[in-house]
Amino acid sequence: MRAEMGMIRVRQQTRSKTAARMQRSSIVAEMERLQEEVALKREETSALRQQQLREETMAEAILQNLNQQRLLNACLLFQHSCNQHLLDLLIPHFLG
Repeated sequence: MRAEMGMIRVRQQTRSKTAARMQRSSIVAEMERLQEEVALKREETSALRQQQLREETMAEAILQNLNQQRLLNACLLFQHSCNQHLLDLLIPHFLG
């Protein structure tokens, strides 16, 4: 009877150890999966940051171009105004 009880205990301990090993391997597998997921998320984040930087650079270039266009328009408007004023002065002189 004692021998049987001893064998039962040994089997229970073996089952417990096997269950613990299986649980550990399950935990290790889950940790590895999570580490891979974290690595993928980091890559995605890096790619998104690079894309955002490119888009911000493009937006800055567009704004700079727009400001240059505004400056050019202001210069052309001023030149037109000067030419119009000159015409207003010369027309009476030649036609008057």
